[in-house]
Amino acid sequence: MMHLRLVAYTPLGAQIGVLPDSLNYTATIPFGADLPTLKVGYTKAGRRSDVLEALPEIAVERWDAAAGTWVEPDDARFLVVKRAWNSKDDGGQARSYDAIHLGWLARKARVWTGGNMNSEGKRQFNAANPGTIVGTIFDDARGRGWGPGLARSFNATTDSAGQPWAHEVTLAFEPSADLDSVLKAVVDQGLAELSWTGRTLNLYNPDTALARDLTTGTAPVWVRHTDGVTSAPEEGSIEDLVTFARLTGDAGGVWDVSNPAAVQTYGRLEGYVTQSGVTDEGTAALLIEQELAAGASERTQYTREWHAAAATVVPWQHYRPGDWAFFDREDNGTLIRDRARVAQVSVTYDAEGVSGHTTLGTRLDDLLARLARRTANVTGGASSGGAGGTPSPPTPDGPDSRAPAAVDGLVVSTTAYADTDGQPRARVALDWADVTTDAEGVLLGVRGYEVWQRGPDGTWTLAATVTDSQHAVSPLPTNTAHTFRVRAVSDNYVTGPWSTERTITTARYLAPPPRPSAPGVTVRLGVVTVAWDGRTSTGATMPATLAHVRVLVDGVIRDRLDGPDARAVITGLTYNMAASITLVAVDRAGNVSTASAAVAATPRPLVNGDLGAGSVTVLTLATNSVTADAIAGGAIDGIVITGTTVRTAASGQRVELDARGLSAYPSSGAARTTISAATGRLTAVDADINGTVTAGNASGNRVRLGEDLSYGGGVLDFLRSNGSLMGQLSSWEPGGVRLAGANRTIMAVDEGNGGTAIWLDLTTPGYGMNLISEDGLMVGISGGAAVLDAPLFRFQGGALDITREVVNARPSGGMTFNPGGQFLLTPSVHALIYAGGVFQVRTGGANSNSIDADGNGNVYFRRHSTNSGSANVQMGAGGQIFRITSRRDSKLLIEPIPTERLMRLLDVPMVSWFDRVAAETLAAELAGEDDVPENQTPMLRIPGLVAEDVEATGLTEFVIYDQDGDTQGLAYDRIGVALIPLVRDLYARVASLEERNA
Repeated sequence: MMHLRLVAYTPLGAQIGVLPDSLNYTATIPFGADLPTLKVGYTKAGRRSDVLEALPEIAVERWDAAAGTWVEPDDARFLVVKRAWNSKDDGGQARSYDAIHLGWLARKARVWTGGNMNSEGKRQFNAANPGTIVGTIFDDARGRGWGPGLARSFNATTDSAGQPWAHEVTLAFEPSADLDSVLKAVVDQGLAELSWTGRTLNLYNPDTALARDLTTGTAPVWVRHTDGVTSAPEEGSIEDLVTFARLTGDAGGVWDVSNPAAVQTYGRLEGYVTQSGVTDEGTAALLIEQELAAGASERTQYTREWHAAAATVVPWQHYRPGDWAFFDREDNGTLIRDRARVAQVSVTYDAEGVSGHTTLGTRLDDLLARLARRTANVTGGASSGGAGGTPSPPTPDGPDSRAPAAVDGLVVSTTAYADTDGQPRARVALDWADVTTDAEGVLLGVRGYEVWQRGPDGTWTLAATVTDSQHAVSPLPTNTAHTFRVRAVSDNYVTGPWSTERTITTARYLAPPPRPSAPGVTVRLGVVTVAWDGRTSTGATMPATLAHVRVLVDGVIRDRLDGPDARAVITGLTYNMAASITLVAVDRAGNVSTASAAVAATPRPLVNGDLGAGSVTVLTLATNSVTADAIAGGAIDGIVITGTTVRTAASGQRVELDARGLSAYPSSGAARTTISAATGRLTAVDADINGTVTAGNASGNRVRLGEDLSYGGGVLDFLRSNGSLMGQLSSWEPGGVRLAGANRTIMAVDEGNGGTAIWLDLTTPGYGMNLISEDGLMVGISGGAAVLDAPLFRFQGGALDITREVVNARPSGGMTFNPGGQFLLTPSVHALIYAGGVFQVRTGGANSNSIDADGNGNVYFRRHSTNSGSANVQMGAGGQIFRITSRRDSKLLIEPIPTERLMRLLDVPMVSWFDRVAAETLAAELAGEDDVPENQTPMLRIPGLVAEDVEATGLTEFVIYDQDGDTQGLAYDRIGVALIPLVRDLYARVASLEERNA
């Protein structure tokens, strides 16, 4: 469910209040530099209709249930600029009010004049970032009285997200140009992206804060057909198809490029691009790439109409323009999930509630937008302009020997492209301000500029002599460092000083090749042969950038195909088991495509029909090539088999006969029963043997295991060499075990079900028993009478008294269990356990407790040792106490936390409080209640953070939960450590500022 409202403001002033009686309104928010719009329907009888008649400022707000407040989304502040009504309206008819975004005011702020005017009267910005350009014009206009109440969140150093500016440019603007055209220039050239938060202008580095990828993580944003989507119109067009394109530039430059990725159904479809100023291969390749990309396939637009009452994923709450999200689309009658960028959101409120539509741009749309911005950089979005100067003096006698001023504002940028042979190349574009004066600022004729470059070999070479204040150098190797400098040449061929040197590492070619078509797979004689038709998954020809195609079997690279005529032969696969065969394309820069559709291949063993009669002989059979399932039962009979292994099965439960002997195996594991061929010894584990078993020398003393005929059950007899009985261990008929000598029972132990648990027969004279420790006799029994020689245990008065030392390290005295429930370690009392669950450990007298635990579950440490180390003990969610370690080998999947995420810690408020338990204890004590716990926390204010506040920022990794998932506390030690990246980032920025100001 989605709730919206309109809030009116005095234009650029204070809030008036909610407009409660809107009949309907629609807000349309595009991504980019185009302005959002709002259309409102209201009646004259509606409350605050007079406010609308005064053409107010209006904000659209939505209810944020999580925060419990109304919030205004970005780009949702409007100015009413148009109204329409029926003059015969009696108050019941709808009146319409058209509003445009507050950014419309930027059309009313001019570049004007300033301190950086060039000789052509333009506002010149040399090697400036977007924050400097826009901020300067914005602040100058504010100083002239424009836009009271408007603000900006960026500066000349960082964007609105606090990130350093990524791009610089040299531009000049006519004084008549407005701020809106300046904003569009920096956006169209890919220098920045913009949004408005209320009355505050935000500028960000491109593809950063306004390009959130919501398709990752455990809960990606997905606009599903089944989630409140009422209609899903899709519109496709092939009007821009191009299979072959030509670009013409200056100096007779002509470049022809085919488009193998384009649909070839209609044969050759030609495109033509003309662009002045193009003389190098790299610039031509970049310009023509846009033409080819747009003409490669059908262009499709996706729109999803939705109703908020049935949708769980809605704009402003779950996504906004510029975000990447998943959506459902149709592909040949099948609904599939695709990834797209939100291009526009339109939200409508009317009598049926909140509804709207979302327009999605595919990856092709995003690519074309990027190419358009890159093309704007190539062809120039704003003029470069000169540097200004005073009129030149009268022409002197003879040639003018003055030197031009140094070139200023040199900026360099780089892009990668693929040449006509498919090789990755790089292009470097240079731009600088025109030179029109000498070093003293006096006007001077300049015929052109020398552009020099220094490559990896360290040698300066002349790259070009040009007449314009911009140039592109290509082709260059990718990912290599190059340094450039420029100087002006006067009409009399006098060269000026060098510009500042600019070093740049050329771009890498990162565009992955298309997904290849599925492999062609054949299986014969257990061998899999893989072929490929050389096309993409859509049936187009692979581009010239292709190097080869990898062949993967079950995701593992097994071979490669260098073209459609190649074949890969895969052997060694498991018979009768399907293998998944896929292809991955690799281009000349090493970029890889997504895997092709998989094809299953199942190799089979040799079968009839694959071989001719007599074609298999002993010489052609490989070792171990004949398996058991190929031999019919009874086929081997009446012969002697020597030097081999005979077994009932290859694995699992089986019996094997080999040179070692006979072995029996269970379904898994090692042999359990064996008969050794060398010794004849039988070894059995968990074996069932019926009858009598004798172990030992047949003519000497031995042991016999058999049946007990006297007492029932089993018996173990110990025999002399003559066969007479020495002793016996057998079952005992009442239920137990019996130990006997040759003639009578000595001791028996029953099952413990009653009667005599242990029966020891000492009635015969001469028999006795001694219990001896290492310290001497503990208990002695002779002739039926017990002798206690300094006994270890004594039972007295219901208490067990340990009167002798058990462990040498313990002080003499022992321990006592008293009838009162006390457990004493004497003579110095060490521990006491009282009725009611009270436990005490003492190290001295009655008041020298070290540890107390009361019946309420509280534990107190009275006296303890201390040290200056860090805490390394923690209580877990289940109440257990364990030691904390920070060793690397105890951690898995270590990865950095983005600094942007840790920035949320700065939003958590620092507070103080009184402990609730301490307050309740004090209240109980003041009320005179019984059983008030002792040793409670004093009533002091405690500073810190609230766990729910940290949780609200989404930083749940710093929150401690119990076993039920309820919030319990905070990992304060982790929070402190988390500030290190923020401090490091701040230190780096301060160091950068200090370096710039040095």
